[in-house]
Amino acid sequence: MPDSITPFLFERRNVRGAWVEIQSGVADMLGHRNYSPDVRRLVGESCVAIALLAAQTAFKNRLSLQFQHGHGPLKLLVAQSDPGLNVRGMAKADRDARGVLDELMNGGVLGLVVEGARGGQNYQALVQATGDTLAIALERYFSQSEQLPTRLCFAGGADRLRGLLIQRLPVLAVKNHRQGTATEHVPVHLHLGQGVAELFHRGRCRLVDQHLLGLRLG
Repeated sequence: MPDSITPFLFERRNVRGAWVEIQSGVADMLGHRNYSPDVRRLVGESCVAIALLAAQTAFKNRLSLQFQHGHGPLKLLVAQSDPGLNVRGMAKADRDARGVLDELMNGGVLGLVVEGARGGQNYQALVQATGDTLAIALERYFSQSEQLPTRLCFAGGADRLRGLLIQRLPVLAVKNHRQGTATEHVPVHLHLGQGVAELFHRGRCRLVDQHLLGLRLG
């Protein structure tokens, strides 16, 4: 379903994930500022990433993903998701900025901020922003900060954004997921994107409440 995010769980494999697809408002958001093609792609990917991260966090607060303090043509990349899963993204970059993430950032940090996470205080985790792609940088974040083996995939164009997150969970975390609300076990290809179906064509997953997404101009 467009403009939605669907978390899922493969209990027997201790694997969780989420599939997101955003369509409404993508062209307006990415065309709202005069981004170069490479920066426009990163803004779109960051919106998908923050939606995927919001689906996995236990805190239902405003969530922000920030790349900053680099020395390259990309000065700032920010994506936010509010408690209603309204997503926005924006960047500050040189008009002709181009290249992979490492070249665009040239150093800097990746920060994940949860506002009012614990006792009204913000939670913030910082790691070095390294990697040719946003997916690689975020995978390293999860490896270093959360100790969760993670894979991310992004795809999109001028009017549609899609993404997939898959994580290997500790056994205790899987047990906690089982206690939550979910639909019955169903073949994955009936509810998720074709990419998920091809990855887990022999598996059966438990879907965890699908959520609608909103997209706002950055």
